[in-house]
Parts: sequence; structure tokens; C-alpha cells
Amino acid sequence: MSAPSIGYLELLRRRPAYRRLFLGEVVSFFGDWFNTIALLTAVEAITPPGELGRAMAGVMVAKHLPAFLISPISGPLVDRFDRRRLLLAMDFARILGVIALIASYSTGSLLGIYLSIIAMMSCAAVAFAAKNSVAPMLLDARELPAANALSGGAWSVMLALGSAAGGVVTAELGVVASFAIDGATFALSALCFLGLPKLVPPAASEGFRQTGFLDALRYLWRAPYVLALVALKPLLGFAGGIFTLLPLWGTRVFEDASGPLTMGWLYASRGVGAAVGSLLVRTWIGDEPRTLHRAILVGFAAMGLGYALLAAAPSLPLAALCFLGAAIGGSTVWVFSGILLQWYGDRRYHGRLFALDFALHTVLLAASSWSFGALFDAGWSVRELTALCALLVVPALAVWSITLLFTRAPVPSKPQP
Repeated sequence: MSAPSIGYLELLRRRPAYRRLFLGEVVSFFGDWFNTIALLTAVEAITPPGELGRAMAGVMVAKHLPAFLISPISGPLVDRFDRRRLLLAMDFARILGVIALIASYSTGSLLGIYLSIIAMMSCAAVAFAAKNSVAPMLLDARELPAANALSGGAWSVMLALGSAAGGVVTAELGVVASFAIDGATFALSALCFLGLPKLVPPAASEGFRQTGFLDALRYLWRAPYVLALVALKPLLGFAGGIFTLLPLWGTRVFEDASGPLTMGWLYASRGVGAAVGSLLVRTWIGDEPRTLHRAILVGFAAMGLGYALLAAAPSLPLAALCFLGAAIGGSTVWVFSGILLQWYGDRRYHGRLFALDFALHTVLLAASSWSFGALFDAGWSVRELTALCALLVVPALAVWSITLLFTRAPVPSKPQP
């Protein structure tokens, strides 16, 4: 087992620009998950009887579909314009989205809530591609594994803390207060990004002309290994119906424990598992590409096993433990796929590559979420649908196994950017 290339605290100390990027991410992630419980509570409160499954699924679709729809725009934007300015613009735009959320909830408009989410998630998609493309500009190749793990760990820890805090605040102070706090986090995030240097993309600074979306698709056709890496996050989306099921586990399965607090604790359990997969797995196995390949396979297997056990969980604590285990596997896949894509993907295409892998992931997640919501409304139980999630991990296992057998990385060791 190889040692990690660089420690997390060492990276944050030696790279002040990356530290600002990371702090902005942390604040933004907290707001995203703090907002989630309030959002689901708001939708449940204004949804007519008998339509809750589709209404919850609608939230997931509104959260995840925009990234796919705007990917032909978001990727080229990130590869053409100053990424610092894009990050700032997206934060300020999402503050306006929060204001629209508050207005929609206050007037009981479910459509308004959906439209507000769509606008905010469109901005989030641009920000996601920009953040992933900025890291290789601020760091060298040796530092990227630690940076990816930190980013994934921040998302995971904020999922746990933000969800738990959001559940408490929503239960005690209400939905509007939670939305207002979410808006404040975007303002704090923008303050962090203000300290970043100018971040002109490599394609723009080098006069590279192939900055269109179709140019990125042609590049992937010529680079099958990179294409396989881009497919990893979309493979996670096959079992994305679990995101529709999680709030239902918190409100419809255990009679003695339901409501915003229960939802918050289930999200928090998932966040703890994702933190373990993001931060600790790497410290145990190191950064060698071959090891990361195998860990991704194990991560998919852990997801499937976690969902299979969850389907039969007899109590809330055991259900939370299953969510935790499945999240360890999913976050391992997420973080390690990002490391490999930053290493092996051509930096001139990074904005489009990360926009595309996120877009395909989210569209599959949205389709899965909507399908699971419709099946729930049609009479399927939460446990039956959870077992189906476990089965839907099998195609991901098969695809990545075939990739490892028949596709090779361009070089056997870590490339330089």
C-alpha cells in the first residue's frame, strides 16, 4: 500500500489560492444541504394528497436535469472565460434564486419552487465545471489527489452537518428561515472567491481554437480511456432513485420516527459515509492509478450491497448504517474518478469534460428519481424500490469491469498536467 502523495493540511497551508477555493466550496456545500431539508419540507407541505411521490421526484428532477440541458453551454463557457468571474457570477445569481424560492413558498406555488430550483442548479452546473477545472490550474499533479479528496470530503461533511442543522432549523424556525440562511452562504462563498487570482483557461491563453462542445466529443472519441472515466459518474446515476427514496425512508417507513429531524439524520448518515469514502479510503490505499481503478470497482460493489441490506433494515439505526455504507462506496467512485480525469484528460478540454460527466450523471439521476417517484405513487413500497436500486448497481459493475479488462490508461503511472 503506497503512502499518500501529500497531506490535507499541508496542501491547505502551502496553497493559499486553493485554500480560498476550498473554503468557498465548504460554505456553498453547507448551504446546499442546509437548504435540502427545508426544500423537501416545503414541497410536502403544499403538495396535494396522493401526489407526494411525484412531487418529491420533481424536486430531484429539478435539481439534476438542468446540468444536462445546459452542458453544451456550461462546458464551453468554462473553457473560454475567466473562471474566477464565472464562480462569482454564479454565486450572485443563486442569491436571486433563493429570493425566488422564498416568494414561491410564501405563495404556495409548487411550479415556482421547481423553476427556482432549475435556475439555481443551472448556475451550480457551471460552478461545478469551473471548480473542477480550476484545481489543476492552482496545483501540480502530485497535489490533485489530496485536493479531490478534500473537495469530496467537504461535500460529505457538509452533507452531514448541513442536513442535520437544516432539519433542526426547519423544525424549529421554519422553511423561510432555512432558505434565508442558504442565501447567506452564497454571499460568503463569493467573498472567498474574490481572493482568487485571474483564472484564464489554458485553451484561451494558448490560443486553442477547439473550444466548442462538439470538439470535446471528438476528443473523447479519440481517447477511449478518458471516455470511460467520463462515464463513471453517470454510472452512479443508474441507482439515483435512492435520492427520491431517502426522504420517504424518513417519513413513511418507521412509524415511531418520521419528519424533518429523521430526514436530517438519514442525510447526515449518508454524509458521514461519503466523508469516509472521500477522505479516509485514499489514506489507506494511496494514489497509484491501478489501485484507484480497483477501488472504484469495490466502491460500486459496496453501493449495491448497502442498498440490498437497506431494503431489509428493521430499524432506523440500521437503515442509517446502510445509507452510510452505500455512501462510502459511492463517494469512493466519485472522488477517484475525478482524480483520474484530472490526471489523464487534456487540460484544454477540462471544462467540457467535467461539464459532460456531471451532466450525464445528473440526467440519469433525474430519470431514475422520476421513475422511482412514479413507481411509489403506483403502489410500490419504499423497501421494494430500495431493492431495485441495489439491482441497478449491477450494470455499473459490469461496465467498469469490462473497462478494466479491455481499456488501458495512456501511461502506467501518474501523468503530469
